[in-house]
Amino acid sequence: MNLPCLLKGYLNEPRVLHYGFILMYSLIVAVVLAPLLLYLYRRRIIQLMGGVAQTKVSALGLVQPTLPDELESAGVMLVRRDGSSESAESLETAGRQRAGQLTHAVMLTVLVFAITTPATRLAVKLPPADPHLSAVLHMVVWSGTFFVLVLLMLGMAWPIVLLGTANPRFARWFFFATVPCFLLYLALGFGGDELSQQVPSAAFILLMCIGLGSRHMRDVVPTLMLAVFTILLIRLEVAYLVVYGIEPCWVHSPVLSGGLNVIKVLAWLTIIPSIWCAYRMLGALASAYSSKRLSDAQLQMLLWFVLLALPLVTNVIFVGPSTPSILAGIPVAATAGAYSWLLHHLPAPHRPPVTLLLLRVFGQSRREERLLDRLAFHWRFVGPVCMIGGPDLAKAYVEPHEIAAFLSRRLSGGFIADAASLARRMREIDLEPDPDTRYRVNEFFCAGEIWIAAARHLMQRCDVVVIDLRQFRAGRLGTATELEMLSQLGALGKTIIIVGQATDMGAVKEGIGTAHESSPKHVLKDADMFKPHEFFAKVVQVAKRRVQAVHDLGPPS
Repeated sequence: MNLPCLLKGYLNEPRVLHYGFILMYSLIVAVVLAPLLLYLYRRRIIQLMGGVAQTKVSALGLVQPTLPDELESAGVMLVRRDGSSESAESLETAGRQRAGQLTHAVMLTVLVFAITTPATRLAVKLPPADPHLSAVLHMVVWSGTFFVLVLLMLGMAWPIVLLGTANPRFARWFFFATVPCFLLYLALGFGGDELSQQVPSAAFILLMCIGLGSRHMRDVVPTLMLAVFTILLIRLEVAYLVVYGIEPCWVHSPVLSGGLNVIKVLAWLTIIPSIWCAYRMLGALASAYSSKRLSDAQLQMLLWFVLLALPLVTNVIFVGPSTPSILAGIPVAATAGAYSWLLHHLPAPHRPPVTLLLLRVFGQSRREERLLDRLAFHWRFVGPVCMIGGPDLAKAYVEPHEIAAFLSRRLSGGFIADAASLARRMREIDLEPDPDTRYRVNEFFCAGEIWIAAARHLMQRCDVVVIDLRQFRAGRLGTATELEMLSQLGALGKTIIIVGQATDMGAVKEGIGTAHESSPKHVLKDADMFKPHEFFAKVVQVAKRRVQAVHDLGPPS
């Protein structure tokens, strides 16, 4: 077999169109598999937790696990006492300003993509000139076409801004702004002149709606899609090697024809190493996420950008077979460069981080997810959010390393089961910001009654506590235990209690008891009526007192 002939046939065959196809297939498979994966993941979480039944345990009578001295001290806190403090105004300003600055950076990135893509198209081929129009009118037509394309690109790329800032109103913006822009793009003929060219684009829009419209899907689809894309990419390259490299250069003879058939069989067997490569790719992604080379929001942004860029760039720029392939890289390179530069020039993350503990009544998952999203939108710019993991929010923040652990059957390694794992997990609380200056959500998944010890230590160590009692009533034993612990630990002064019409206030008073400082000082009604920044401001008022109290204690001796 002629090696130069093999390499020439393999390397010279264009692949851009097929890469687009396998990207679409990867999205289809990921969208189909994501609900099943989420269901199995949540079921595994419930199994490892030992079911969801809760028992009432006295906060004082509970035998607490013996932890290392540095974790036992009630005065030990997650905020470093380095003499720095923030007033309520500056803490609120820090969160809102950093959220605005990140939004501004991502918006400029999207604007670069929206301008460079149609600009490259017009540079390659201007619209056909009408001999009946003057040069001035031609410029007006071309300028109008460019302006319309830029607006449509902005609308279609707007989810990048929403994903990059974890905006809690993603679904509203997506369905009322992005989807109409997609449809208008097709209606104006930019997606192709024939119906056969527009149907794939319409199917693509539908898949995007299903795959990214739900926040649960947004957390899982990017990771699954990467694994599927890895498998299909390896299979595609092997097929190219056989069809365009080996077969044309194979010496056809009765003796060697059997060898070619063996090679084709071996090519099909590459599905096994391709699955192994996908598994390793998931491990690499989990490692990159754990080492903070990217955030969850950046991973979702990357998925949307790839899904948007490849079809748009190839459709808008490739107007003929003579179009240089390198032109497709201009919008991609310009957008990536702009985002990298803008991200590098963001202000430094807020330090020291101010930690928030979120407690709630297990059950109303959708309502609790909305509360978490609205609270975390600004708070994660000033510090991390901690919470006891449960089946209600098991699917709310599924991170890449958790998916990799679940698929490799190592999910139990992240659970707190005894004093040793509790001490290790307390030491591993993530207090460092991501590259986009946002802090992370720390979930503590516990097996059995050890969750009570974990909650107690978090109550002692976090700077502010938010407990959602909108669905609390007599008989909710786990939440009653949390109320008793907050009272006995003297933590009600840094606690915001959220109540609603369904809250059993008698059960709340019974849970708090008659201990010293047992009267709740911060009760918030109708939390859903507050906008995210208003809700954030309410929590900051309590956090200010806690941070100032830490500052007044002075540095540790």
